[in-house]
Amino acid sequence: MIDAPPVTGWFRMPRVWPVIARTLKTFAEPVTVWSGACATGEEPYSAAILLRELRISGRVLASDVNDAHLTTAERGWYADLEGVPVAQQRVHFRAADGGYRVRHHVRAGVEFSRRELGDEDIPECHVALVRNVWRYLNGRQQERLAVQLREALAPGGILILGGADLLTADLVPVVPRGLLNHFAPTAESAAVFRAVRR
Repeated sequence: MIDAPPVTGWFRMPRVWPVIARTLKTFAEPVTVWSGACATGEEPYSAAILLRELRISGRVLASDVNDAHLTTAERGWYADLEGVPVAQQRVHFRAADGGYRVRHHVRAGVEFSRRELGDEDIPECHVALVRNVWRYLNGRQQERLAVQLREALAPGGILILGGADLLTADLVPVVPRGLLNHFAPTAESAAVFRAVRR
């Protein structure tokens, strides 16, 4: 079981979200975004907010292997909203129990499930966010996950990695094993990879 420490946040790595928005606009609706290793839910809820603000019909699928993380995510309550602009806070959250709860229109746009990365199948999607978890997979799991993501992503779809996925513990640049057999780097960001044509 791959149970990585939760590394998450609202609209984490701000530079990738405009890339995600531009990509989603190129597809016929409805679209699907998948957040693998979603931790406590900030990332998939960020994606659901993005879809809502772009007025794009679609859904966000989110999975994690940690049951406690999924319980927090499904609850949709957070102590702070660091990274969420005030204007978005007013529209997409409400004050509750000394913190903030995602509003129904955001919560309804996300489906959570338990899934083991590198071992279980991945849902078909247009954008996949699989960030800061590759280092916890062995070489075989990394290769399998790369193949699964390539098969799951629609033509023209993109994969978003985290900064920690692209560096060793000694800060040496690295790419997950097998990834470049199925994905090409993009000019938009070092963390954005586009699926190569089948």
